[in-house]
Amino acid sequence: MESLEDVLSHVESLRKDLGAEIVVNRGKGHWENVCLIDNSYGIWVSSYEDQFVIDEPRIAHPDTERREKAKKDLEQVYDSNEWYSARYVAGRALGINPDCKPKKWVSELKLQTKATKQISEGAYVTNPFSATGTSYVWEENWNESIVPDEETREIAKQDLNRLTTELKRVYSDKRTDMTFRANAGRALGYSRLRIWAHEHPLLVAAGWIAAAGVAGGIGYLAYNYLAR
Repeated sequence: MESLEDVLSHVESLRKDLGAEIVVNRGKGHWENVCLIDNSYGIWVSSYEDQFVIDEPRIAHPDTERREKAKKDLEQVYDSNEWYSARYVAGRALGINPDCKPKKWVSELKLQTKATKQISEGAYVTNPFSATGTSYVWEENWNESIVPDEETREIAKQDLNRLTTELKRVYSDKRTDMTFRANAGRALGYSRLRIWAHEHPLLVAAGWIAAAGVAGGIGYLAYNYLAR
């Protein structure tokens, strides 16, 4: 099984290849100390500042073949990779809204962090002497028991930690589309009310202010009534 870091590194490389270009001219330029004149406050003020001046523009075209290959490879990771966190990152690179998949993945990984396995313990006993001259082998004190599957647990913990980190990053990134953020919130187990409050902080703040105002008004009326 390929390590998680290796898979994620490959996914990041493929993500960059989605914007691959064939560069015809890298472009040229130089730095110049330019005089800037400002009259914002009714007074002419001059200052000098270093600016980059383009002598030859950069010319590049999309590398269609490389982009298509990256897209197909990312789709393969998203569809079938053993690491759920890598699948999620690949889907984000492709702009796929995974709907309920992350929530299912989180649930499965949580179960796997408690994985067990069955082992058999005992001894084989051989009797080299028999009436027919053939050795007999039989089982003695053979027991089966359930023990923690440490390897599966460790892999699941690693995958779950990375997937949770990615979900939290998407959930808190306001630049991400709201549907993706809400999806990440549900996968993290957040309630609809919490997700709604996260998406509408101004309305929540206004609600608290209004509630405080109402409470203050009731308190004022009660005070006047009792002071009579």
